[in-house]
Amino acid sequence: MNISVDENVKLALEVNSENVAVNGQTISKGIAFVEKGTVLKDVKEEVPEIPAVVPTNTPVSTPTATTKAVPAGSGKTGGSSSSGNKQNSTSKPTLEPTPTLEPTPAPEQTFEPTSEPTQEPTIEPTPESTPTVEDEPTPSAVPAELKLVSATADNLREVVLKFNKPLPNKYEATDPKNYHVSYDKSFSSIGIKHIDLSEDKTTVTLLLIYEIQQESNIKVTVKSNIGLSEDAVVVLKDVKDTTAPKIVEIEAWGNSALKVIFSEPLKNLADITNFYVDGLVIQSERPIVSFDEKTVIFNLVKPLQPGVHKFSVRNNVCDYASLYIEENEVEFTVIEDTIPPSGVVESATQTEVVIKFSEMVKNIDVDNIMTDSDAYIVYFDLSDDNRTLKICFDVEKALREEGELITIKNLSDYSGNSIDF
Repeated sequence: MNISVDENVKLALEVNSENVAVNGQTISKGIAFVEKGTVLKDVKEEVPEIPAVVPTNTPVSTPTATTKAVPAGSGKTGGSSSSGNKQNSTSKPTLEPTPTLEPTPAPEQTFEPTSEPTQEPTIEPTPESTPTVEDEPTPSAVPAELKLVSATADNLREVVLKFNKPLPNKYEATDPKNYHVSYDKSFSSIGIKHIDLSEDKTTVTLLLIYEIQQESNIKVTVKSNIGLSEDAVVVLKDVKDTTAPKIVEIEAWGNSALKVIFSEPLKNLADITNFYVDGLVIQSERPIVSFDEKTVIFNLVKPLQPGVHKFSVRNNVCDYASLYIEENEVEFTVIEDTIPPSGVVESATQTEVVIKFSEMVKNIDVDNIMTDSDAYIVYFDLSDDNRTLKICFDVEKALREEGELITIKNLSDYSGNSIDF
């Protein structure tokens, strides 16, 4: 029996009878491998060599070819040869799917997913974990204990103390009993006249009663009462003042008052003859000098005209190292104002009323504050900026619960405008 196999087909045939030929080549019982129309091996005796051929030729189609080839070779009569040929012709399309072996590159795709997941866990956790470790400890940077950071004396009348955080008690922080300033080898106090606490409560400025001697050493003691765990003692060596004072700011209040701020405490601020406006001695009531001796308020006798003016200081005004103001002339502007002040009630109870004015107002006489009832005023205060008035009433003679009218007679600003408010 002769079996015809196309040259483009490669297959393995299981032969169960003798005298079988493939394309004219006689083969014996067993398995025969056919490729390009030629029998490569009659493997009846060489079955062990099959693994060497299967991976390179048809690892997938081998069982398929075998199962379809077995019925073709099982013809037992001579007349079956023609039917065998028909099966061989039909077997061609069934064996042609061997080109499906070409997608062997599929294993290459397995490398892509394996490489990507191995990289992702090594990259992503690293940046995410580092910030959490570094950021969490930062709250510990906030100091828990109050400490004196520095003590300086840039002029001969002031000692400035700086702390690492706000002082907890304003009254203790501004109590002179909690500070002691003396010369290094002496316990005798230089004396404290005034204490100023900064708005953020981290800086205390001590104004001394007497000036410090040039190039001397002073010892500053800060008591624990202000919030320290223990008393702090600092020695300032070779204290000296070599910097001339300056005019920091001049402010016109309407046309009838001036406020002048200097860089440090100065001598002779109360002497009106030391100050000039437009080349003439200032026409003012007695100057009002602040507690820290750095600010002067002049209530002018004669209003100034709107426009630019010049303010100057004589050399008699100097600091406690006898240094005078070098740039002793500055300009300021008076703005015309013809509108009387107004105001609103910020808060009100039966015993306390707070009024906020639209502009700076002059000092108010208690006799000019009136109510609809017999409510009795025990205390009133105009703020430092002359814009907020607090009125306190006696508990026994308080304002009526349903409210009442408060009138301020002759409320005046610094431009001569007045109103019954």
